[in-house]
Amino acid sequence: MSSDIEKIKERLNIVDVVGSYVKLQKAGSNLKANCPFHNEKTPSFFVSPGRNMYHCFGCGVKGDIFTFVQEFEGLDFSGALKLLATRAGVVLKQQSKENRDEITQMFTILEEATRFFENNIKQNQESLNYLNGRGVSEDTIKNFRIGFALSGWEKLYEHLKKEGFSEKMMFDVGLVRKTEKGFYDYFRNRIMFPIFDSADRVVAFSGRILSGENEKTPKYINSPETELYNKSQILYGYNKAKHSMRKNNFCILVEGQMDLILSHQSGFSNTVALSGTALTGYHLNLIKKLTSNLVIALDSDNAGLVSAKKGSELAIVAGMDVKIAELETSKDPAEIILKNKDDWHKIIKQSQHAIDFFINFIEKKNFPERKFWKEIREKILPMVAKIDNKIDQAHFIYSISSKTGIPEDSLKEELIKIKNDIKDSSENFVKKNEKILDKKTVGETEKLSRIDIIKRKIKGLILWQKSLNEPSVNLEEIIKKFEEIVGEDFLKEEKNDYDLMFDMEMNYLEIEDASYEIEELLLNLTEEFLKEKLKITVNEMKKAEKENDEEKIEKLLDVCSVLSKEIQGKKEELLKLKKSIKI
Repeated sequence: MSSDIEKIKERLNIVDVVGSYVKLQKAGSNLKANCPFHNEKTPSFFVSPGRNMYHCFGCGVKGDIFTFVQEFEGLDFSGALKLLATRAGVVLKQQSKENRDEITQMFTILEEATRFFENNIKQNQESLNYLNGRGVSEDTIKNFRIGFALSGWEKLYEHLKKEGFSEKMMFDVGLVRKTEKGFYDYFRNRIMFPIFDSADRVVAFSGRILSGENEKTPKYINSPETELYNKSQILYGYNKAKHSMRKNNFCILVEGQMDLILSHQSGFSNTVALSGTALTGYHLNLIKKLTSNLVIALDSDNAGLVSAKKGSELAIVAGMDVKIAELETSKDPAEIILKNKDDWHKIIKQSQHAIDFFINFIEKKNFPERKFWKEIREKILPMVAKIDNKIDQAHFIYSISSKTGIPEDSLKEELIKIKNDIKDSSENFVKKNEKILDKKTVGETEKLSRIDIIKRKIKGLILWQKSLNEPSVNLEEIIKKFEEIVGEDFLKEEKNDYDLMFDMEMNYLEIEDASYEIEELLLNLTEEFLKEKLKITVNEMKKAEKENDEEKIEKLLDVCSVLSKEIQGKKEELLKLKKSIKI
């Protein structure tokens, strides 16, 4: 292994590797750039060709080509090694199964499953006909390693057993389910789309059902979350799109696998797709490392528009320039590209800034003037308020005024009110929780917002379930648990409750029983509160150490021990809950 590392270092220098991710500029015998690992306006990230190292004097990160790729791509060392070996043209030595660690074995079994699916599709004309009918070329099938899961219950299971893989390993990576009678394949009679990490390693699958199945069968199913796969942290196609994103300085975001594949095939290799989840801050961080320009091209139905607005707001807060591609009614990108790929190129070219898009969307509703102004105030101005750049804010104030006839001064006054509302809301929340939460450190402030998000999700789910004639959960029990954690006041009615309820309804619409989702959120919420208490206790213990107060230190150590056990207990409950759903 060490000889492989040395070969890679001999063939790749630090300047070429780092320079393929960030724009470097000369600084004497070294090079410098804005650090890709923290926000800064003045470059403090230096690369030394002589030492083959990098060092940021702002945040302190430093290392070689391997640590840089690990940090930037979000990979483990094996992933960085594989990626750099491919780039350097070094063939890595294969390890025996006995010498592979558990993570390496997980990647190995997923690779074997991918090859199995790839071989199957060559023999299955129905799946090939389906892909051909959707406009997918033979080269694209090979490039994206699209395969097919046979319709039998144990086809993959039997194949992997013959290859020497354990049932536990199959289960741990989400390839089989378990019953009292034994194991059976998770994916059956489905076209298989492997999901890759940044190093082109398979971490999961998305399977599309073929025709002839029960109508209640989900059209798409994704692998369950595993140690390798977290859908909130992976973008489908990112491994193939990342270099094009940097080269073209923008990224296209679509909803599904077929949308992405046909977008790549039509020439937009800078496209990534969500993988059965909403856009997250982690997704945006992946994109922003390569470009600050995002074009959102989600489906044109109501759910797509809701997702596009929420995603736009997240991206604006992250300091990105966000545009929306306007799709034909009831059409998704794949359907548009199949009909005429030139139309797709025009749609991307004509995409509008998110704020302009939603102003035009409201205008098309032909609301009475008073209702129209109210929509602008409630839907558009909060988006403008989230823009940090004052020049950009002024531009949109002028743009809104020009399109709506609302005087600029009136819009500026409303904007100030909205900003104050946001500030007051945040401060009130802190005051309500200041006995529980220590507000003084940055890390704890970040956790504060996470707690707020979880609380609002639970509240939205409860309100949604209350609105149903036949709730799918035990509301009385859930409300009791929730109020034990946050108190009774939080469930009191507020003016934004309807939006909160609507968001949760859209997110969980296809779930028949929301009990698992709410139980998971309750456990997460309790764990976050316990973590905050632990941090406060640790800070108090540091003060006691400075004061040499041995008696206080002993008492606080006991408190830390109790809190740590409680946190671990919640983690185990959460793990048990997830396993019960998998099995």
